[in-house]
Amino acid sequence: VDDEKLLKGAINGMLASLDPHSSYLDGSGLQRLETMIDGNYSGLGLSVQMDDGGVKVISPFRGSPAEKAGLKAGDYITHLDGVLYFERDLDEAVEKMRGPAGTNIRLTVFRPGRDEPFDVTVTRGVIELEPVTWKLTDAVGVISVNEFSRDVGRDVAGAVQDLRKQAAAQGGLKGLVLDLRSNPGGSLDEAV
Repeated sequence: VDDEKLLKGAINGMLASLDPHSSYLDGSGLQRLETMIDGNYSGLGLSVQMDDGGVKVISPFRGSPAEKAGLKAGDYITHLDGVLYFERDLDEAVEKMRGPAGTNIRLTVFRPGRDEPFDVTVTRGVIELEPVTWKLTDAVGVISVNEFSRDVGRDVAGAVQDLRKQAAAQGGLKGLVLDLRSNPGGSLDEAV
């Protein structure tokens, strides 16, 4: 018992020293992160976390079934197929949201600023994340990093090279924007 108390105290001390963007991951949390980093699974395409006992949407992935259904960062998913998911295990909710592509799930969503929750039916799909997308507009390159998944650093370098080639006919790149909005996180090494 004393050893367990010491271990819990050490973990709590370590967590207190982290910045607000870092967190401790247990085995199942690490497995969820690795699935996102690998970028292939069937489901809704959502990054979620527990917040005050509820399932909070961090971000829908771009082009995902969840984004197409209108889910937004900051939404709370209160029910899955009519079953209340409050103060329950996050892994249980994530497992319920994943499933074979082409199958439906009904989400009840509370959106801050709206008086009443609403239902959304989402058709699960194969989630093939595009971690890096880019475009050139008027010799200004915009690179969007949609999540810090595997090889993102290499992909961003490739995007810069491609944008330079595209902009050569316009006298070269006049500017470069790195868009990190709505990024749910991922691998620290890739973020660096």
